[in-house]
Amino acid sequence: MDLLEGSKYAAAAMGALLLAKCCDWLAGAMYPVPYLERPAYNVPGATEPAVDLASLRLRWPQALGSTEDRVRLLGYMRDMRQPAPGTATAGGEAGTSAAPAPEQMPDFASAIPAADVAAGKEIAQRCQQCHDLSKGGPNKIGPDLYGIIGRPRASHPGFSYSTVMTAKGGTWTYEEIFRFLRSPGRYIPGTKMSFIGLPRAQDRLNLLAFMRSWADTPPPLPPHTATQAAADTSAKAAKPPPPKP
Repeated sequence: MDLLEGSKYAAAAMGALLLAKCCDWLAGAMYPVPYLERPAYNVPGATEPAVDLASLRLRWPQALGSTEDRVRLLGYMRDMRQPAPGTATAGGEAGTSAAPAPEQMPDFASAIPAADVAAGKEIAQRCQQCHDLSKGGPNKIGPDLYGIIGRPRASHPGFSYSTVMTAKGGTWTYEEIFRFLRSPGRYIPGTKMSFIGLPRAQDRLNLLAFMRSWADTPPPLPPHTATQAAADTSAKAAKPPPPKP
């Protein structure tokens, strides 16, 4: 093989590599991968994944409704250590799941007005992946959430609720929403809602403050708790009277 023929082979190989690189760049530009906004791997005890993997493993088709959902799920599949509700766990029996530790309820009458509505609006973007928030909006993966505060549970027309949600009964009060959003799959085991929840109490308070705008008029706040009312009374009693003129 002479020099000219060898140069042809080398040029052909380089041309093929260049063409492959150009095709790869063009495909990446036309179909960009929506990378996760949060790390796919979570250090145990530091943070929690943005989806409830335990619930998702029970409802794969629902979790794979769109390309975005599939990409997000593939990222979080790297951390699948949470046991699914209803499965046997080490040191426990089948059909049981770890419930969140009890937490003290805040005084909603004072905590919600002091919450950050703008931060709650940002958190609500996660809700919009599965819910519509507008008046008369359609049901999506989950029911329309307009007017959710004060609404009887599992009562929105046209949506097929899970049996456990219907059986739970009651009303979506501030306290019930606050408890539910901490960990939906553990507060109501078997619910269709696969969102892992909001572990931080302040995030839930911020969201509740923004939720009040999902109604024709903001739902009234509950009365002060007995503890807060007693604290207010003590503070007023300890306050010195104004000086006499």
